[in-house]
Amino acid sequence: YLAAHCYLDIDNDLLARMANYSRFHFIRAFGTVYEETPYAFLINVRLERARQLLRESPLAIGEVALASGFGNRHAFARLFRQRFGTSATAMRQTIDTLPYTRASFAFLSASEPFWKTDGLPRMLWSDDPKLGRVFVLGDQPAMLKVWLNGADADAIDRLPDAEAGAAIIERLESARPAARGKLKLERLLSWQKNPMARGVFHHIGTGQAAMLAKATSTAGQRLHFAGEHLAQTTSGMEGALESGERAADTILARL
Repeated sequence: YLAAHCYLDIDNDLLARMANYSRFHFIRAFGTVYEETPYAFLINVRLERARQLLRESPLAIGEVALASGFGNRHAFARLFRQRFGTSATAMRQTIDTLPYTRASFAFLSASEPFWKTDGLPRMLWSDDPKLGRVFVLGDQPAMLKVWLNGADADAIDRLPDAEAGAAIIERLESARPAARGKLKLERLLSWQKNPMARGVFHHIGTGQAAMLAKATSTAGQRLHFAGEHLAQTTSGMEGALESGERAADTILARL
């Protein structure tokens, strides 16, 4: 109840009535189970909610405080800094300016897996602006993925899908003659065009390491988040798995 309704005005009398306890016995029983007072538990849940809103919503700092159950913005600022080692404003600014790798993918189907017989490597790594890196996704069905980064991704994004696909296929056929007449564009994917992502994965920008280290090393109390942005040693999918394992280990240790 506290986690789901932390933004409401909740006191011990209300919680005691809900649990059918006297106020005194409720506080004592709560402390026995959770090793903290109901008030301390509620503050931690509110701060976790505030951190989540800072990451995931466009709400202003004052709105984040209210939506998390803090009626006093100054108290919110003080408690947030005590909990996370930085201000809510600094955390929001870092999140807003976190740099991302721009990347666009072209998924191509092939009428046959020509890479098995043309004597060239299965995968290509190049500096060609229309090819970048070419990965074999499978032989049956025969599928390729062309991965373009940075300015090359921006250039391909400016073209209509059909024109972009034709340009990529033409360049791949030139680099790998066995592909001629065997490729078809199935889909273009631009990570920077995705409204839910700013790129394929993020980086740590200049001056951001200290704040991000504090944010990612802060363990939750009852809520535990995982994802690429909370990784401490790796990035991308590996980072998501790293933080997921850490959150799972923390939960399992408390069962």
